[in-house]
Amino acid sequence: MDPTVSNCDEAASFSPLPSELIIHIFDIAAATSTPTALTLCLVASWTCKLARRHLLDTVVVSRARQARVFLQGLHDAKDRAGSAAMVHHLWILQAVSRDSTISQMPNLTDLAITPAGLFHSLWKWGRPLLPRSVRPSDPRTGDLRLTLISFPNIQSSLDQICRRAAAEKDERERPALLSSVTHLSCALLSDDRSSAAVLRWAVPLVRVFPRLTHLAICLRVETGSWRADLEQICAGCTQLQALVVVITAPVGLLHQPVDLAALDSLRERFPCLYVTDDAPRASWEAWVEEIRTGNSIWKRTIRQGSNGA
Repeated sequence: MDPTVSNCDEAASFSPLPSELIIHIFDIAAATSTPTALTLCLVASWTCKLARRHLLDTVVVSRARQARVFLQGLHDAKDRAGSAAMVHHLWILQAVSRDSTISQMPNLTDLAITPAGLFHSLWKWGRPLLPRSVRPSDPRTGDLRLTLISFPNIQSSLDQICRRAAAEKDERERPALLSSVTHLSCALLSDDRSSAAVLRWAVPLVRVFPRLTHLAICLRVETGSWRADLEQICAGCTQLQALVVVITAPVGLLHQPVDLAALDSLRERFPCLYVTDDAPRASWEAWVEEIRTGNSIWKRTIRQGSNGA
């Protein structure tokens, strides 16, 4: 049989089906297969719209060129607001000098980004402070779980974030994305230098996010004065409901008895302090898997009852 005739017959076989069922079939196909979703984008405008929301729901960009293409594409899209609203989970490794497209994603619930990328996406590269009246709107519809990804010289980026946010005395003048962050994980910043920088900047960093209730950090034995830093975080960040401290098993073996006693004392004084050796994996695959399963570092740690509760 002529393949063309066969294809026509197969296509015609859909006609007796209700349109709602056809849409549902294509919707399932787009949700379960990325290649199928990409193909549906080429079939018709309505199938493209249906497939696009699955393609944009969870986005991973791990290279600078990918980041530029993705953010430029969203920025230049005819339905820019609609496309940005489809993004719910975004892992973006490279910092790029694109405009504040990320802050224009109203339904974003999970964001993994470098400290430099966070600064640039909120305030742009070297852009001076602007009055709220002339800034682009950045509506938010829900809470945001923010994960900071390791990047060279994060101390400089943390300093930029804290200073720029502090310069805006009125919290209402800050980007709305900051006010939507309820969970901040710095547990992927696990090298010696990054861990030390997070310990030093944790208190001012927490103040950047007025609604923050959960913070995770990675503790390295090489950070020196970590006991004083950690106590300062516990005492200075009273808004936190959970402070998760990740101490991997190899690092834990290097702790002295006095270190363990100091941790026990802090946990007695600050019930919100949790200690775990369950370090999250520093990969986008693990991050996406946590989102899909809901098995986050917060739930794992509290479920383990590692605070002695």
